[in-house]
Amino acid sequence: MTIVTEAPVAKAAAPVADPFLLNAGPVGSEIRSFRWDSTPLGPWAGWPVSLRTAIEIVVAGGFPMILLWGRELIVCAYNSAYESLLAGRGRPLGQPFLEVWSEARDIIAPQLEASLAGETLRYHDAEFTLLNHGQPERVSFDYCFCPLRDESGAVIGVLNTAVPTTERIRAQQQLRRNHDTFYNLIQNNPFGVYVVDSDFLLRQVSVGAQKVFSGIRPLLGRDFAEVLRLVWSEPFATEAIDRFRHTLATGEPYISPSTVAERFDLQRSEAYDWRIERIVLPDGHYGVVCNFYDLSERKQWEAALNESEQRLRDANRRKDEFLATLAHELRNPLAPLKNGLHIARLSSKPDSTLGRTVEMMNRQLNHLVRLVDDLLDIGRISAGKVEIDSKLVSIRDVLARSIEASQTTIDSHGHRLAVEIGSEDLLVDGDMDRLAQVFSNLLLNAAKYTEPGGQIRLVASHEGDEIVVSVIDTGIGIPREELPNVFALFSQVRSHQGHWEGGLGIGLALVRSLTTLHGGSVTAESEGPGKGSTFTVRLPSATTSSSAGRGPHDAVTHAVGVTQRRILIADDALDSAESLAALLSLDGHEVMIANDGIEAVQRFGTFRPHVVILDLGMPRMDGLEAARRTRASPSGRRVTLLALTGWGQAADRERTREAGFDAHFVKPVNLAVLEQVLAAKPSL
Repeated sequence: MTIVTEAPVAKAAAPVADPFLLNAGPVGSEIRSFRWDSTPLGPWAGWPVSLRTAIEIVVAGGFPMILLWGRELIVCAYNSAYESLLAGRGRPLGQPFLEVWSEARDIIAPQLEASLAGETLRYHDAEFTLLNHGQPERVSFDYCFCPLRDESGAVIGVLNTAVPTTERIRAQQQLRRNHDTFYNLIQNNPFGVYVVDSDFLLRQVSVGAQKVFSGIRPLLGRDFAEVLRLVWSEPFATEAIDRFRHTLATGEPYISPSTVAERFDLQRSEAYDWRIERIVLPDGHYGVVCNFYDLSERKQWEAALNESEQRLRDANRRKDEFLATLAHELRNPLAPLKNGLHIARLSSKPDSTLGRTVEMMNRQLNHLVRLVDDLLDIGRISAGKVEIDSKLVSIRDVLARSIEASQTTIDSHGHRLAVEIGSEDLLVDGDMDRLAQVFSNLLLNAAKYTEPGGQIRLVASHEGDEIVVSVIDTGIGIPREELPNVFALFSQVRSHQGHWEGGLGIGLALVRSLTTLHGGSVTAESEGPGKGSTFTVRLPSATTSSSAGRGPHDAVTHAVGVTQRRILIADDALDSAESLAALLSLDGHEVMIANDGIEAVQRFGTFRPHVVILDLGMPRMDGLEAARRTRASPSGRRVTLLALTGWGQAADRERTREAGFDAHFVKPVNLAVLEQVLAAKPSL
């Protein structure tokens, strides 16, 4: 049997794919798929080996490259790194390079011509204005144009590499600006600032710090430890060096307030506040900045200021003492004058020549008393020594007291006073006496600066949450430019200085101060000279809730009847004691006089008075000790003790209270108030 075998039939081999850019990523795929047959290059399969090799090198490159072919400089390849430079320019394959970068044509066209002629050109940080998505932008590059040659050495194209340097240049410029800013900040700082660098060298010293190192040359770039030892004595120099090194190494700041150390170079002590911190210098390395403040001059200033303040306190104390002494010395002679005039009034007919003379003298004496009181009040207010005894008071009662205090002066000028107060009860939280002083001063001011026969209106009303009281006159007025100054202490309106009644410039200042203490305000208005003035006081209105538990002050009234008392008066000023005794005797009281404190204590036991009126500054025994001894006696517990003195400050009143007095009166005494006190005390 014959076995026939068939030979295997050979299969046709599969065509092998061209490996050109086969695995070169998206850019390689784009180059392979591009229709090169529409360009002078023709299909890539027919490209010479030298071109294909150059393209593969470009596509695989790690920094931006682009390959240009022929004299037309057709873009035939670039890599993915170059793509980032093409923002907004589309796909450049097959396009002339000068059209891709048309806005740079004037710069690069000559360079490309030179490269096609065989030159290799390199440029560093070259600047261009290019379009970025249609917007012009200033950029810079390091770039190169290198001729591409074939196997024969002929130039067939140009290879362009381009590395953007814009960010690096901007960073360098910013670094320079930072350095300049840092340098200027330190160098021109008027305070003490200096910088030590990472090598512990003194790098910068401000203008304000140079005086500390004035004797050291050279200074900048010198070892900082050496500098410190030239300036400061031990152990401070070594301690400071260690502090700086610790902060440089760890970043831990150090603060040293009010440090006093001995200068090695100047052989004297100096004081500083200083602080050190680690910072990053413009070169990127750590450094230490020291900020310090020279306290030496400030210490001297503080000592001088303390000395000046002490001198002011001493001067203010001496001023207070002088005013108190002045008031005491003035009030002592005023008291018998006031008492004597009161006796004369009782003994003369009002319409007689003597009666009119007595009234004139009484007005002038009252004016002098007010000047003394105002002068002391403004001093106490300026020193913050006035307290307001606030209670619920009726403005109607306050104004009644103010009118009573100023009526004599108003009548003596022939003025007509019109009072306009509605039926509504106007209440404020305030001090009856001080508020009455405010409005009596305003009424007296109106009377003083209104020609005889003028009109004064006193108007009170309720506006919102305020009580508004106005004093309106038809007087000589105030120039507009003077209005802002009328309430200033010792201020005088220039056009008023020739006015016959004048003044010290205290009354209106006192009005403003007392009104402010009550939480209110006062204003002055005038249309000008000859057109009168309006002074308006605004005070917070009292509410039922804010005044709960308080009773209103009663207006001052005179005692209806006089209860006879035995009264002992002790005063070393004989005129004052005798004139007061004469007045009280006219009212039916039995009066005895003592000339000092010892005599007063002795006569108290024999005379058994209901009321003892004691001066304070008496020889042998003062009024305070006499009061204490009187109170200590069995019959002294129920007696009424009244202080009558030229001393009227708060401290004086506190001393009389502690000594056991029932009341403190300042000379010359207001007889109406004294009569009230005498009438209120029961007989013993």
